[in-house]
Order: sequence, then C-alpha cells, then structure tokens
Amino acid sequence: MLTHSFLQVEYRLPGFPPDNYGFSQADRLHYAPLALDYLLNTADISFLGDQTFPDGSPLYNGRELSHMLDVKNVVRPALWIGYGIWAFLLAVGLWARFGGWWSGYVRGVRRGGWLTVGLAAAIGVSAAVSFWQFFTVFHSLFFSEGSWMFLYSDT
Repeated sequence: MLTHSFLQVEYRLPGFPPDNYGFSQADRLHYAPLALDYLLNTADISFLGDQTFPDGSPLYNGRELSHMLDVKNVVRPALWIGYGIWAFLLAVGLWARFGGWWSGYVRGVRRGGWLTVGLAAAIGVSAAVSFWQFFTVFHSLFFSEGSWMFLYSDT
C-alpha cells in the first residue's frame, strides 16, 4: 500500500470521504505522495520540513515533523524485516525444493499463513472492540509521547 498507485486509487474511490479540514482531492493527491516519498527514501526530516504551501507557509509544524520521523523509524525497519522474511522464505523454499522436503516446507508455510491470519484477526477484533484504546496503545508503543496527537488545524 505504500505506493503512489495506491494513493491514486484510494483517493479516487467512489464514496471516499471528503476532507472536512480543508484539503481538496487535488491537494491530497499532491501532498500525500510527498509524505509517502519521505517514508521510503533515505532523506532526513528536512525533506518534509522544507515543503511549503503555495503561500510559502510550512506544510508541517514541528509536532507533525516529529511524528513523521517516528513513523519513518517504524516503517523503514518493518519494510526491511519484511524483505528479509521474503528472501528467507524464498531461500528455504529453494532448499526444500531441491533438498527433497518440499511437502514439509509447504505445510510450514501454510501453518505460518494461518497463524498470520489469526494474528491479523485478533488485532482486527481488538481494534473493533475498543478502537481508541487500541489506537492509543499502538501509538504509545511505537511513537514519542504526544507526537501523534494533532489539532484539527494540523496538516
């Protein structure tokens, strides 16, 4: 989902809610890729800190920049861990295929898949039962205190 294509599709879906705080769809399609690019590139926070609105005012305030730095510090390692897992599964899969234990590998991947589905379902139920508590606990685990609380006037 961390792609420009996803942003284009998602923001153009019928019934996608309008932004009640001032951004048009065109604004969202212009500014969202900047945040996405920051999360995926190797630039420091000045990449976002240097972004401005057409009137020259900063796109992000200090609290927002702090949060985006925290987000990047969670997203980038998570992506690398994910890439590492895929590489590991591929390498072990090749070993299993040529090592004569393919059925055991497939059984393990299937079990791991079901475990992942179960974990995702448990997280989903937890979020559905008490979204704000889930949201608060999640953010308190991964982000600096208060950096994820915003005013309605924030970008």
